[in-house]
Amino acid sequence: FRIKSCPLIGCDQGSGRFNVEQDWLALRIDTAAVMALLGSDLPPLLAKEILKDYADVLRVGRLLVNGTGITWQTGGSMEVQLQRFCTALFATLRRIPDSALFREPMMQRCAYWICKALSINYILMEVLQAIGSRVGMMCTIEGSQDIDAADYLIEVLPGPAIRAGIRWKVKDNIVHRDPQTAERIVKATLHSLETEFVLPPEIGCAPAYTMHLESRRSITSQFFSTMACTESCTDKERPLQSNIIVSPTSPLRSPIEDAIDRPVRVCCPTSCSLFGPWLPW
Repeated sequence: FRIKSCPLIGCDQGSGRFNVEQDWLALRIDTAAVMALLGSDLPPLLAKEILKDYADVLRVGRLLVNGTGITWQTGGSMEVQLQRFCTALFATLRRIPDSALFREPMMQRCAYWICKALSINYILMEVLQAIGSRVGMMCTIEGSQDIDAADYLIEVLPGPAIRAGIRWKVKDNIVHRDPQTAERIVKATLHSLETEFVLPPEIGCAPAYTMHLESRRSITSQFFSTMACTESCTDKERPLQSNIIVSPTSPLRSPIEDAIDRPVRVCCPTSCSLFGPWLPW
C-alpha cells in the first residue's frame, strides 16, 4: 500500500511505498514531535493572559532548556509566536526524563508558568523596589525590552520542579535618571534573576526570586573604606556583590486556571499507549 510522505515517519520518501512485512522496523514515530503537535494549543484564557502580560520570552525566539538551546521563529502575530514557542518547548520537554510523561494539560500549564516566571512584568515592581533600597534611589533596568540583552533559561529538576531565570549580558544596566536634567547615572549591574517552583505550583504560591546585583559604592562608603584601609587596600574600589531575595505579590498560578477544567495531574502512566487516553495514576 502507499502512504503519504510525513516528516514524523521514517519511510521511503522517493516511492512513498511501505512494505509491512519487510520494512515494519523502519516505521519510526518521533513521539516528542507528535505530542507537541497534538497539544500545542493553550486554553484561550491562559493564552490571552500570556500575550497580554507575559510575552517577554516569545519575542526573543530562544530559550535554554537544561543547557540545550531551542529556537522558534518570531515573525508573524504574537499568537503565532506563542504556538511556535509551545511546539518547540513541548517537544523538548518530552525528551527530558523528568518531564517526558507530563500530560498535555500539564504541558500547557508549564508553558504558562514558564512565560510568567520569565516575565520581568511579573516581578518588576519588587525588583525595582529592592534595587532602590540598596542604591538609595529609584532606578530602571536599562535595555529590558532589548531581545539581545539577556538570556532566558529553564531547568527541569527531579520532583518535578522548574528553575527559571534571566541572565543579563550587559553591564551598568541599572540606571537612575535625574528628574531635573535627565542625566544618566549608572548605579549598579543586574546580573541575573532566578526562581524555582514545584510542579504544579501550590495555589497561592508566589515563588521567591534571587537577584544577583553588583552595585557601586557610595561616596560615603568609599570614604570610610579609605579611612579603614592602608594605601594598598583596594576594597574601596570593588563593587558590592549582593544576592537579594524578592517575591512577587501575586501567585504564579493564574486565578482562572482551575476554573478552566478539573485540576491537572502531572504524569500519565508509563504503560499508556501513544494515542491512548492520558489516564490518572
